Amino acid sequence: METSPEKPCPCCQHKNQDEVVFYHGPVSRLALLRPGLITFVVLVAAVALPFLVPDTKVDAGGQGRPLGMFATVAALALGAMALLWFVGQWMQFKSRLFRLTQERIEYETGIVTKRIENMPLWRVQDLRFTRTLLEAPFDLGTIHVRSSDSSDPLITIGPLPQARQLFEKLQQAQRQADRRQGVVHVEQ
Repeated sequence: METSPEKPCPCCQHKNQDEVVFYHGPVSRLALLRPGLITFVVLVAAVALPFLVPDTKVDAGGQGRPLGMFATVAALALGAMALLWFVGQWMQFKSRLFRLTQERIEYETGIVTKRIENMPLWRVQDLRFTRTLLEAPFDLGTIHVRSSDSSDPLITIGPLPQARQLFEKLQQAQRQADRRQGVVHVEQ
C-alpha cells in the first residue's frame, strides 16, 4: 500500500505528522514465487523418487537388498525439509514491514520478537534500483540502500510495487536530507 502526501498513513498517526510517507507496507507477494517454485520442484522430485528407485539391489553375492523402503524414507525427509524451508521463507516474508518517508527508512522484522530499525536518510550513501524480468510486468522492483549505519550498512527493500517512482522520491529526499544536515559523502 502506497500512501500519498495528501493522505497520511492511518497506522502511522503516532509518528511525526510533518513527515510525508512514501510507502508503508510489506514487500510484494511475488517475493514468494521463487521459494514456492523451488519447493514445488523438490516436492515433485520427492514424490517421484520412490518410483524411480528399484525395490531391490542385487549385490555381488547374488543377495537382494531392499531399497524401496530407503527411497520412501528419503523422499519423505526431502519433502518435509522442502516444506519446512518454504514455511521459513513465508515467515520471513510475513515478518518484514517497511516505512519510507522523506526523513527516514524504517523497517520492522520479526514475528515473535519485533525489531525496528530506523535510519535517517542523511546516513544513506548510495541508492540502487534493480528490476528482474519477472518483476517488470508487475511494475515491481527492488531498492538497495548502502549507508554509514554500523548495524545494517546494506538494506534490500523489495520487491515493492511502483518501486521506480519510490526510488526517485527517495533519491530526491536523500539529497534534501544531506543538504539540511550539511552532509558530504566521500567515496572510498
